Amino acid sequence: SGAILPFIQCFLFLKAFLQMTQSIFRMGSRKLGLGKKKLAFLALSGKVREKELLMKIIRAKIMGFCSGVRRAVQMAYSLAQQGPITLFGPLVHNQQVLAQLQALGAEICQDPSQIRTRRVLTTAHGLSYPRRLDLERRGLEIIDTTCPLVYRVHQAIARFLRMGLQPLLFGERGHSEAQAVLENYPATLLVSTLSDIQNLPPLNRIGIACQTTMTETRVAQLFQAIRARFPKAEIRLEDTICGATKQRQRSAIAVARQSDVVVVVGGRQSKNTRELVETCRQYCPRVLHIESAKELHPDLFEGAKVVGLTAGASTPEESIQEVENWLQTLSMRTLVH
Repeated sequence: SGAILPFIQCFLFLKAFLQMTQSIFRMGSRKLGLGKKKLAFLALSGKVREKELLMKIIRAKIMGFCSGVRRAVQMAYSLAQQGPITLFGPLVHNQQVLAQLQALGAEICQDPSQIRTRRVLTTAHGLSYPRRLDLERRGLEIIDTTCPLVYRVHQAIARFLRMGLQPLLFGERGHSEAQAVLENYPATLLVSTLSDIQNLPPLNRIGIACQTTMTETRVAQLFQAIRARFPKAEIRLEDTICGATKQRQRSAIAVARQSDVVVVVGGRQSKNTRELVETCRQYCPRVLHIESAKELHPDLFEGAKVVGLTAGASTPEESIQEVENWLQTLSMRTLVH
């Protein structure tokens, strides 16, 4: 029995060691996203302690490119590789995407007289008929990358006019999507703020459409104000908010409710990204709006145990992954001693 005892002790030690490393693997894959080889190295070197895990990363279930943006970007990449093209304004509101297209030789120009290529791409936000006709008169080939869901807004406004309703557009002043609608249907009145509603003329029959990147909360606020301003009016609201916008908003809320800090990745000119930031701030006091991981610093996460990650509909996956990798590295620093 004396000879067997060392073997039993060795067996029990190996069993305990295996249980510890399995626990570490599960913790890494679930909480840190670390590879098993890296975790095995840390375990063997005695540098991992689960109790030292100070920061958990939660990804929004739905974030990043929507189908309309992905379609427009893929078309632009493909055409840019085939020959010279011009983007008639920012294709999408994301500087990284635009920089990549320019690196492929694409030009960005909103002045028809300055366009140097034969082929011209519209933006995903749409192009008005007057502008399209101007480009066609110049002999340019127009390639339409407008999101199909954006056309729903134009169609809703056209229906209101046929029905004899005064069209209102809930949208952002100066946004290219809203601007295209106003140019196509000059009778449309733009409502961006509550003060805009107070400045509206007397109205009896109203038809309301929404810019695709509006939030449901914002639309509800404006609609209630319209009701209060015109209590006796006939009012018809068509929900033209993009389904992808709604999904990203709801997914961001779910993450923000659990987080000490939320990181929102996306262009500062992106309407839907800014709306994500404002929505997250309703549920989490610390929200960071960044365009790339270069803007992050460990001090921004001081005391945070849970960090949420989401991104706008015009944010490419590589930008999201870059930020997530940075956060994972920060988590490892709190884990490894």
